[in-house]
Parts: sequence; structure tokens; C-alpha cells
Amino acid sequence: LTPYCVVAAIGLHLTQTELLAFFAMGTATTIGHFLFTLAYREASSTLIAPFTYLQLFWAAGFGWLIFGHVPDGLSSLGIAMIGLSGIGIALHGRLVSRRDRKGPQAKP
Repeated sequence: LTPYCVVAAIGLHLTQTELLAFFAMGTATTIGHFLFTLAYREASSTLIAPFTYLQLFWAAGFGWLIFGHVPDGLSSLGIAMIGLSGIGIALHGRLVSRRDRKGPQAKP
């Protein structure tokens, strides 16, 4: 609704197709966030977090595909650092959870 309110506030009128597109985007986003919330209920955050970081790659990819915008070197470096740290956190969390499932090790 926010984009529609902004458009209405500046005096533009949207076609039915544009209104439908706004509604579809809002609906898809709401469903996506709801499913993400359910995922956190079913799995640990260390397992789900990398999917959050994938949003950066998707945003960059769709920006290139739709708008022809290629991230500059500094942006690409930042995206890579964030993505790799997310993968590192996920791998560390996986190792910790495996170790916890094995239980305490017997000391000789």
C-alpha cells in the first residue's frame, strides 16, 4: 500500500494493471516473509541465515538482468564478503550442532 499512497500523494493515477502489479508484489512479499518465519520455527537460524544472504546475490542479478546495472568493484567486494561470512557462519553452526548431538566425549 505504501507505493500506492506515495503515488496518490504526488497526484499520479495508476492503471488497473499497475495496481494489480502492486497488489501481486505485496502479496508475494507477505507470503515470502510468512514462510521465512515458519522456517525459523522448524530449523536453526544457522541453517536458514545463508538464504537471507542470498538476497544480495538475487538483487544484484535482477538489477543486472532487468535494469542493466552491474555492481561496481566495491559493491561486488562487499557482496562477496557478506556472502562468504554467511557461509562461514552456517558451516560453523553446522559443526557445533553436530558436536552437540554426539554428546560429551569420554576423556581417557
